[in-house]
Amino acid sequence: MERYELDFKHVNSEVTNGAVRINSTNTLKSLIDDYYPDNQTQLYTIAYTEPWVRIGYCNLFEEKTFIFFDDSLIDPHYLQRLRIFNDYSELYIWKTSSDDFVFRFRSDSNGEMNEAVDTEQLLWGMEKDNPKLPKDWIALEERGMELVVPQPAERREKSRIWLKSRYYVGYNSLGQAGFVDCRFMGFC
Repeated sequence: MERYELDFKHVNSEVTNGAVRINSTNTLKSLIDDYYPDNQTQLYTIAYTEPWVRIGYCNLFEEKTFIFFDDSLIDPHYLQRLRIFNDYSELYIWKTSSDDFVFRFRSDSNGEMNEAVDTEQLLWGMEKDNPKLPKDWIALEERGMELVVPQPAERREKSRIWLKSRYYVGYNSLGQAGFVDCRFMGFC
């Protein structure tokens, strides 16, 4: 039996929590602009809505628009959760009632020293040729179900895609360690 060990690292990390009412796309774009104002960062996004889940990009260069393989639009009324992330930070937003959302922004450039573990989770499905997809997109298929993801800059394996995540370690009053937060970082 092969044994895996966790590779702990120390990172400076800062967390901001808040609440917001999102009743329009402009409100959502304004929240993103608060945390990603520089327009110089390529961000991935995963949008969980009532009818679908889409993985794509948040394009900071064109007024904070979302880019999905099929040009889907995010309707805030149907939005359940949204993750916008890169190697250095994540804005995670989730719905608590009709238009009320809470969010957590975590950035690993400043803040307190934290222990963390980086992981890679294998996404479901094997790469499938789909000529209908735009050039920079990959279809993963398993048992007739399809998941479409952006083409990562670096691939770990030709026919598979992995989600890179960082888990943050905290300690309770007894000194027991556990994961207290997780953020997505990208794909490989």
